Amino acid sequence: MGRRQVGELLFLLLSLFSLSSFAQTPNANCSKAALFFKPDTLEITTFGASTVQGFSPTRNFQDPLKKHLQNCYSNKVVTVSNFGVAGESTFKGLLRIDNALAAAKGGFVMILMGSNDVPLIVNRQSTVEKTRDNMRIILQKCKDRKLYPILGTIQYFRDDNSKANQRANFIVNQINIAYKNLAKEMDVPVVDINALFGKNFQLYADYVHPNSRGYYVMSLAWFDALNNVIESKFLGNYVSQNYPNPSQNGSTRINYTVPSPGKLLISLYNMNGKFVRTLYDDYQNSGYYEKDLDLSALPSGIYIYIFQLGSYRKSQKIIIGN
Repeated sequence: MGRRQVGELLFLLLSLFSLSSFAQTPNANCSKAALFFKPDTLEITTFGASTVQGFSPTRNFQDPLKKHLQNCYSNKVVTVSNFGVAGESTFKGLLRIDNALAAAKGGFVMILMGSNDVPLIVNRQSTVEKTRDNMRIILQKCKDRKLYPILGTIQYFRDDNSKANQRANFIVNQINIAYKNLAKEMDVPVVDINALFGKNFQLYADYVHPNSRGYYVMSLAWFDALNNVIESKFLGNYVSQNYPNPSQNGSTRINYTVPSPGKLLISLYNMNGKFVRTLYDDYQNSGYYEKDLDLSALPSGIYIYIFQLGSYRKSQKIIIGN
C-alpha cells in the first residue's frame, strides 16, 4: 500500500470516528421556554464568516443546534439557515446582510463575525471602531426587519507565544469589549463564545476554527442564549394546576409564565364565592416561575384561586388538606 493510500485510509478512519462521535453527542437539556413558546415555527438565521459557514457535517454548529431544538421544541417547525461566507470581514458582511435577511421570514439571527477584521486592524488597515460600527449597522438591519439578533463574541487565535498572535488576541479582546458594549447599548443578547472557549485549544481544529467537539460546545451556547431570549420575550400565558392537590402540610406550588412585565394578582375564594385572602399581589418581570403558596393558616376544604395578569385571568380549584 502506497503512502497516498495510507493517508487516504487514515483520513477515512478519522472521518468515521468523527461522525460516530458526533452521532453520540447528547441532546442539550430542554428549557422551560420550550413548553410555552407561542409561534408554530422556530426560524434561525446564522450569519458570519468561516466559523459560521462550517467545514463538514461534523464541523458546524448548525446541525447539533437544530438537533437540540427539534428535541426540545418537538411540536414546532424548526429551520436553521446558514449564511456564513469564509474570509469575510464585517465590512464585507455588511454588503450582503440585506440578502441574507431577505430570506428570513421571521425569528432569530445568530451573528458571529469579526475574526477576519483582526489582521486588518493589526496591519492598520482598519480599526476596532470600524468593526463595531459595521456590527451596529448589521444589528440595526435585523431589528428593522423585526428580527431578533443574538451577537456572538469571537474566539481567540491559537496562541503559539509569538508576538503576532499576542497582538491578534489583544485585538480580539478589544473587539469583544466593543461588541458587549454595543449589545448593551442596543439591547441585544450576547453569547460569549470567547469566554466559553477561552484558550482551551483542544476545542480547535486549527489556528482559530473549532473542531467537531468545539462546534458541539458552541451549539450549546447558542441554544442557551436562544432559550433565554424566548423566555424573556416569547412566552404565552400559562398557569398550572397547583400540586400537590390536596396541599400537604398547608403548602402547595403553582407554575406560571409572565409573557411581559406586569402586575400579578393571585386571590383565594371559598366555594361560595367569598373572598378569603390575597396570595400574591406585586409586579413581576417576564419569565417562567414556580411559586409556593402558604395555606397553613386556612381550614381544610375546597377553594378557588384566581390568577390574574393584565387581561389574562384563570381560575383553578384548590384543595386544602391539613
